[in-house]
Amino acid sequence: VATRPGDPVLHAALGLAHRGAGDPAAAAGAFETAARLSPQDAGLRRRLAEARLAEGVALKAAGALAAAILAYRAAIAADPGFAEAHGNLGIALQRTGDLDAALAAYGRALALDPSFFRKIAAEIAIAPKGLVFRNPDALRAALADAVRKG
Repeated sequence: VATRPGDPVLHAALGLAHRGAGDPAAAAGAFETAARLSPQDAGLRRRLAEARLAEGVALKAAGALAAAILAYRAAIAADPGFAEAHGNLGIALQRTGDLDAALAAYGRALALDPSFFRKIAAEIAIAPKGLVFRNPDALRAALADAVRKG
């Protein structure tokens, strides 16, 4: 990379190496550079989004919810169609108590990939600051409304 700093392929390879070494933040940085050097490459934007998602997951696991939310939003900025990033953003927002924003993020995730319902429903059921939806029909209605508002 030092000899060819303008080569997005080398930066992407560095990102893959960092990801393989378990360093999502470094991977995201390398993919960020690769995507900036080759903005038309949807594959690089997706890898950047995946790296930001992994970074968010690691941050959430460490209890750094605010930083995880920023990472999930960066993943969405890199690839707005990345349903998993929207879903994870919703989970993190829910855990901070921002239930309206969580429902909006869940709605976007479900609009992109309806299979997220199970993951979202499970998260809502176990979260200590969870949404109070003991009735699955009420949950479906709230999520359907969030999808419509989109």
